[in-house]
Amino acid sequence: MTKSPFLKTAIQAAQIGGEIVDRYFGRLATFEAKDKQRRDFVTKADLESEGAIYQMIHDQYPDNAFWGEES
Repeated sequence: MTKSPFLKTAIQAAQIGGEIVDRYFGRLATFEAKDKQRRDFVTKADLESEGAIYQMIHDQYPDNAFWGEES
């Protein structure tokens, strides 16, 4: 089965985001989090991952909107 260009981009974006999160995994000593809302934290890994995912999608589909969890 051939994957659509949208699906290929989504998979690549997820892989890039996952690689960033993996770099932070297990580094609790350097864990930094901001209180986004009460009991809802955002980490540097979250922000970097989302930024990379956004950029990947935006590069392929600049006219499409993006709504991320942290943005």
